[in-house]
Amino acid sequence: MALLVGTSGTAHADDDIDGLSFYRLSSSMTALFSTAQEPESGVRFDGQSQDPDAEPNADVNDGAWRSLLSNPASAGSVLGYADENYNPIAGWINSRMAQSSDSVGYDTLRPSADSGTSALGPRYYAMFGATLNSLGLDSTSTGLSLPIVQPVAGGLVLFLFWSSHIVDALWANIISFLIFLNPFRLFYEGISALNPRFADGMVGGEPPEGALGELAGWFGEWYQILIDITWTVMVPIFVATFALAIMMFQKMDKGGVLKKLVVRLFFIVLGVPLLGSMYTGVLNSLDLASSGGNSGPTRVVLSTFVDFEAWAMQQRLRVPDESLGVYIEWNYDENAPSGRSQASVRDLALVVNAQVLGLPNVDPLGADNDSSWTEKALGADESEFTQTNYAQVSDVMWRYIQNEHISASSFETDVKGELPTGPDSETRSWFDDYIGDPADVVKDGNHSVGVADNPLISVAEDAGLTAGQGGIDRPDHGHHGPGGQDLTDIKILKFTSADGTEDCGVEVVNQSGGPLPCNLSPLAMYNYLNTDFGTSSYTAYSSGKTTSEATRSIHNSVNLVGTGLMSLVYWVHAVVILGAFVIIGFGYAFAMLIGNIRRSFQLITAVPFATLGSISGISKVIVYTIALVMEVVVTIFLYKFVQYFLMSIPSVIEAPIQSALDEEASTDQGILAFLEEGGFITMLVTLVSIIVTVLFVVMAMRLRKTMVKAVEDTSSKLVDDFMKAAVGGGGGGGAGGSKMPGAGPGAKGGANTSMGSSARGGGGANAGGTSGGSSSSSTVSGNVDTDGTLESSSEGEDASGSALGSSDQEREADEQERLGRETEANGLSGDPAATMTDSMEKSNAAHKEANQKRMEAGKEGAEAVGHGVVAAGRGAVGDGAGAVKSAGEAGRHAGEAGTKKSEANRAKKQAGQSTLDGQQGSPKENKKAAQSQQLKNAGAAVSQAGGAASGDVSGGTADAVKGTPKPKGKRKLPPK
Repeated sequence: MALLVGTSGTAHADDDIDGLSFYRLSSSMTALFSTAQEPESGVRFDGQSQDPDAEPNADVNDGAWRSLLSNPASAGSVLGYADENYNPIAGWINSRMAQSSDSVGYDTLRPSADSGTSALGPRYYAMFGATLNSLGLDSTSTGLSLPIVQPVAGGLVLFLFWSSHIVDALWANIISFLIFLNPFRLFYEGISALNPRFADGMVGGEPPEGALGELAGWFGEWYQILIDITWTVMVPIFVATFALAIMMFQKMDKGGVLKKLVVRLFFIVLGVPLLGSMYTGVLNSLDLASSGGNSGPTRVVLSTFVDFEAWAMQQRLRVPDESLGVYIEWNYDENAPSGRSQASVRDLALVVNAQVLGLPNVDPLGADNDSSWTEKALGADESEFTQTNYAQVSDVMWRYIQNEHISASSFETDVKGELPTGPDSETRSWFDDYIGDPADVVKDGNHSVGVADNPLISVAEDAGLTAGQGGIDRPDHGHHGPGGQDLTDIKILKFTSADGTEDCGVEVVNQSGGPLPCNLSPLAMYNYLNTDFGTSSYTAYSSGKTTSEATRSIHNSVNLVGTGLMSLVYWVHAVVILGAFVIIGFGYAFAMLIGNIRRSFQLITAVPFATLGSISGISKVIVYTIALVMEVVVTIFLYKFVQYFLMSIPSVIEAPIQSALDEEASTDQGILAFLEEGGFITMLVTLVSIIVTVLFVVMAMRLRKTMVKAVEDTSSKLVDDFMKAAVGGGGGGGAGGSKMPGAGPGAKGGANTSMGSSARGGGGANAGGTSGGSSSSSTVSGNVDTDGTLESSSEGEDASGSALGSSDQEREADEQERLGRETEANGLSGDPAATMTDSMEKSNAAHKEANQKRMEAGKEGAEAVGHGVVAAGRGAVGDGAGAVKSAGEAGRHAGEAGTKKSEANRAKKQAGQSTLDGQQGSPKENKKAAQSQQLKNAGAAVSQAGGAASGDVSGGTADAVKGTPKPKGKRKLPPK
């Protein structure tokens, strides 16, 4: 917006007395009111004379002026800037501050005994402006104000606003993306060649297309080759081996051997289609569940910033209905807005913004006492918002960032564009009859259009801004008028808009040419935009004498609600709430996508071995499918849970305090009531909510990893025990998979009883990649060969062995029977809930260890900095040996800090690793740890050398350099 707006004002100054000028009309009406308030001025609104024996002035319409001055909506027309060039007055209520501004105290607006009226409309109008300013709904700045805070504060909120909607869009389409990445779609062509109905069911009737379709064709060819090999080679071997084992071996677990044969055949025929159908079905069913991931960011923004320009230009500051739970009240005792006005200011901003922007289904967030502001803000539905609605909100934030303003001159220009013209128009009379000397203007006989019929200074009857009692009766806080009579006995002044008040915008007259039912008359709105309201007085500025915005205050287009520290608190709260959902939303979404892609690759590499009949490969395919399903289910469930739990945090804080305030409201006593009226309760609740939200975000980011790990550990354990094949981390079904943690005796037993027997040095090669078993005593482990050899002595013995079996084989068979009975009695892997609980406890312990290591790393780092400073100081004073010693200590502590940091990272990584991931450390992290250890040892050595040179043997200890070669060179010994 251009800095200079003096063109319009200068035009006003050059207008003659008959010019159609709001500035000239405002000056005349202000002079009239000021002169009437002046003692013995001879101008009265009731037509009476100072001489009690004199006859009343019949030309003065007492009822018309009383109606105008009693209604704050119209009374604002008499509170502007009185230009002495047109209306030389004594300035009874005005205190000239500068050449172009006047200051008026609110107490001087009480009707005087000489004014002939007891109406409080002008005072209430001014108090309305003071209330809006104190609530932060209206603020002013000069043209010289540098927009430093607005770009930073508004820019961050706008970024989080856009990011929040990106998160909503991401979660609304994330399942569709996972369906596109469905690894089973790669096997569609292969399954379709065998059974098209199975293939369609596996992908939900959506075969892969495009580049993915070409890749699926390549996978299909290889899958068919594997199926052919399986049916022509592997299945006959499996059946023959099973029959041979049944006939030749006396003691064996025939049921276990039969189970493995059935599992192989079942998986070869239905395994991939059945697991694919399960995974695809889960994705399709969760698609609707994820589409409602709306965090209500628009409501958070519109509750923190208010579009004052739209509110003034469209609604003329119409007050929302108090049934919505919003209030605009002034507390005379506190000389500030009432407590409930401050508490509901964000709701008020939201309602105002929703009305002027035309947003659908937006209700105030705090109207329901059973819900907190945050809960209703973030639980709201914005599904009906259009692109235009989001553009409107973005425009509000851009105007705040650019520190745009709204001027009275722009309002006047827009209103003049709506004034009726033509030979029958009375427009000129609306100006001419009310511009002139106060003694002439007050006479109704000089008006061709009456006071109540002039649409520039009046509003329709029973419409517009009203003021009344709000809060508790306090007769001792009365405000007195002429003769000392009590005019009002209220402590809290409540502002409302009368029923029937309409949003007039810049329109002026109705169809019959009369005033409209607006919240403020056009001249009152013009005066408002030329006024800067304070808590005890207001400053009215001249448009005619002001040549630049740099010399006056002008209203901001968009305002941050609250004033002083409260505005900062509200802004931080909005940033924290929006940031929480952005962090959690993106964190959960990308973690789920990355985990899904990783498991998909593992599943794809395991399918070929499973197709060839490898029990270990089959187990891996089952476990990886379960991991894919649970990754999605658990993440979406936790995301919804975190959303609602986060929304409930503030209600836990706000509900007890609000209940206590409600109990004390009837007595108006107690410290809580005092704190509420001062706004301290609102600040306290908001601050506590900010702190708790930040802590919860940290916990929520860890919760997903912990839950997913626990579910994967439990499912892996169950499948492991059922299939009698360990499912470790690493790739697919091939060799080289890592052992599960806690692999125990089963691994040794399986190796000793595999094909070839322990007499020949262990089992044969395992195409399934299984090397080790579970630590559970119920695990029957052993190697799986794809060439048809048996996995353990329970299935058969060495082909070269005797049919009667050796004593070692009999003992092994007895052990297998014992383990089978124990498994039957205790179930698979004992208690799954216990397994999950144990996994979660280990994750929590790892997180705790990581936090502790980080604290220790910080402490060591601080000590390193301290020793470095000491080394520099010693070097500066010439203490070379001492400097060397301190520098060595700095290096030792820096190395220790690096070691602790590596340990913290390792613990954090282990907290999120399940049995499917293995427990190998990162080579990069191991390298950093080794480098830190070397720095630690070198620093200790340098410290010892420096200490020896200076005679100070303290510093690096033997423990610090344990395992490190002693520094070369002779060490000087103290004299005997």
